[in-house]
Amino acid sequence: MTTHIALFEPHAANDQLWAAFNETRRAIAREFWPDEPILDDAETRREILTINPMTEFRRWVAMEGDEVAGSIRAAFRRPGTPDEKDHARFLWAGGGVRASSRRRGVGTLLLREVHGLMHALDKTVLTMSSATEACLHQACPWRREALHGGTASGLR
Repeated sequence: MTTHIALFEPHAANDQLWAAFNETRRAIAREFWPDEPILDDAETRREILTINPMTEFRRWVAMEGDEVAGSIRAAFRRPGTPDEKDHARFLWAGGGVRASSRRRGVGTLLLREVHGLMHALDKTVLTMSSATEACLHQACPWRREALHGGTASGLR
C-alpha cells in the first residue's frame, strides 16, 4: 500500500480524519504504555485545538488509504514571545507509527517533514522523544529506573 504524508491541520481536519488519527493514537498508546490510562478522543481534540501562546505546533500524518499509519508533531517557540532568541535554534519532535505499518519507511517519511521544517525555520537543534519495542520489555535503563521509583541515572 502506498503511504503519503499530509499536513494535519487540527482546525480544518474533518471528523473522519480525527477518528483515524485517534484510532492510531490509542493503538500506539496501548502498545507502549499498556498500564497507563489513555486520554479520550474528545479531550485529545480539545488539547490539540488549544492555542499555546508560547509554542507553535506542526503535525503530519502518514496516510495508508483512509487509515493513519503514524503521525509526528513538531514544536518550537513562537516568534515574538519572551526569550525567543534563547530558543531560536531549537525544535522538538515526537510521534509514532502503528505496529502494522512499521519497518516500511513510514517513520522516515514523517521525519523528512520535520527535517524540512528545520531548514525552513533555520533550526539547528532537534530534540526528539520516542519509544521502542526494546523499551516495552524493560530493556531501557531509564524505564527500569522509572518503573522501580528510581532516577534516570543510567540515561546519557
